[in-house]
Amino acid sequence: MSHKEITGLVTRAVEYKEADFILTVLTAGEGLLTVTARGARRHNSPHAAPSQVLCCSRMVLSEYRERYTLKEADVVEAFPALRTDLTLMSAACYIAELAQTLAPEGDMFRLTAAALVALTKRPAALVKAAFEMRALCEAGFKPELGSCETCGGASGMMFLRAARGLSLCAGCAPAARDGADLLLPYDGDTLLALRHIAAAPADKVFSFTLGEAPLARLSSLCERYALAHLDMVLPSLEYYRRLL
Repeated sequence: MSHKEITGLVTRAVEYKEADFILTVLTAGEGLLTVTARGARRHNSPHAAPSQVLCCSRMVLSEYRERYTLKEADVVEAFPALRTDLTLMSAACYIAELAQTLAPEGDMFRLTAAALVALTKRPAALVKAAFEMRALCEAGFKPELGSCETCGGASGMMFLRAARGLSLCAGCAPAARDGADLLLPYDGDTLLALRHIAAAPADKVFSFTLGEAPLARLSSLCERYALAHLDMVLPSLEYYRRLL
């Protein structure tokens, strides 16, 4: 039996047997790990707090036949401010579920941790939108923004082809409507935000501001772009929508 030390964020906790949890842990550098937290559902268990969804901890795991068991854990951040606000908590759970879904395609730990911190300081709609777009970029779905794929134009209102990740200008967009690909509008303010989201370091992704109308456009574009590439609506997103 060997041991492994990790820093991880719990994205899912499933009850197992009488007192255990099976945890899905998003790690720094090793993607997703499935970890058994024995006795974690007992009130006095030292593993109770680290086994909470959205809790980030330094963990010592024992490994036997490619199965991991939680041996020790020190909580780094439990994000208590998110747990007292239902809307923020639902946004955080969506971010965690989206990170878990995309983790096999990219390293999501730093971005997810930064998003949870940002939720305590920035508008939830901004953090959600920025996380959706940057997570998709990290997973290999970075869109081409700012110039038309047909004519090369780069002024006025532009349209992002959701499935293809390519842009069209207002003049070329009508000819490209084929019903199979959503055309998502964006203007100059939204474009600047999208470029920042795609290029900034993980801890700076959420450090921008937008007015109400541009933020509404950004929120719509990022969510619809994510849905086009996930081909599914995550349960946590449905719950978040119901709270708005």
